[in-house]
Parts: sequence; structure tokens; C-alpha cells
Amino acid sequence: MTLVQVILVVICITPYGIDNAYGLITSNAQKDATQLMNENFVVTVVTLLSSFYCSGSCYMFLISSSSFRRAVKDRIFWWRRANRINPFQAATVGRAS
Repeated sequence: MTLVQVILVVICITPYGIDNAYGLITSNAQKDATQLMNENFVVTVVTLLSSFYCSGSCYMFLISSSSFRRAVKDRIFWWRRANRINPFQAATVGRAS
């Protein structure tokens, strides 16, 4: 399970760090419109990939844990309120308990 989490972090977060480092290194360089368009596309893809990390842990647990899958299935498909009866205690007048 920990190995899968480490792989998820490497896949999702490492490109974000590389893109930030590239942005800092090339911040003073002259760039034409095509290069700026390509860089913005890469930033969009990296942002999308890094946002998958937040939901990826849920998907990772769904894939790797049968008990987690069972609990999620029970919560989604069988979500019903339990029939709970609350006894009503009527006040009786003139009777000593």
C-alpha cells in the first residue's frame, strides 16, 4: 500500500516541481508566442495531473483494498435509514409513579 502511495506521489507531484524549476530557470529568457503557448499547455497538463493526487488516494484504496471497496459499496448502494422507534412517554395526570 505504501509503495502504491509513493508511486502516486512520484507520478503526480514530480512534474509540478520540474515545471516550477523550468519556469524559474527560464524566467528571464525571451520567448516567442509558440514557446509560450507550448509552456502554457504543459502547465495546464501538469496542473491537471497534480490535482489528480487529491482524488488519487481514494481510487488507490478502491483498487487495492477489498474491505474498502465493500464499505464504499455498502455506503453507496445500501444507504438506508434504520427504523428506529423512539418510545413516547406520555405524561399521566394524577398517577404517582
